[in-house]
Amino acid sequence: MLFSASCFLADMGRHRKKYCSPLLFNAVLALACHYSPRDEARANPADPSTRGDHFFAEAQRLLLAEESHPSLTVAQALALMAIREAGCGRDATSWMYLGRSLRVALDLGLHLSVKLEASAMFTPTEVEVRRITFWALFVVDK
Repeated sequence: MLFSASCFLADMGRHRKKYCSPLLFNAVLALACHYSPRDEARANPADPSTRGDHFFAEAQRLLLAEESHPSLTVAQALALMAIREAGCGRDATSWMYLGRSLRVALDLGLHLSVKLEASAMFTPTEVEVRRITFWALFVVDK
C-alpha cells in the first residue's frame, strides 16, 4: 500500500489533486492494466506486452511537468512506475524510478518523526498519509 486509498478515492470524487493527481491516477492505471487480461488494457490490442503502456506514457509526460514540484503524489507515482517497470522486466529503469521516488520523499521530509511533522501544522490525515507513503517506500526499496 503506497497511499491512502480512502484519501485517493475521496479526492478523485471531488476532483482535488492533493491525494489524486493526474500523474498518480495514470500510474495507478498503468500498473492495474499490467495485470489485466482485457484487450482494452493494451496500447496495441494484438500485443499483450503493451498492457498499460498508454497510461504509462501519459504518466511519464505528466512527470516532466511535475518533477520540479515535489509532492506526495509525485513520490507515490514514481514508486508505482518503479513497480510496473520491475514487473515488465526492466530492472534498471525500475531502480531509477524508485531512486527518484525516495529522493522526493526525503525532500518532503517524510522520514522525519511524526512529532516534528505534527508541529509543522499537518492535519492528522496528512501525518497518516505521509507515514503510509514513507513506510511503503521503505518496504519497496528493501
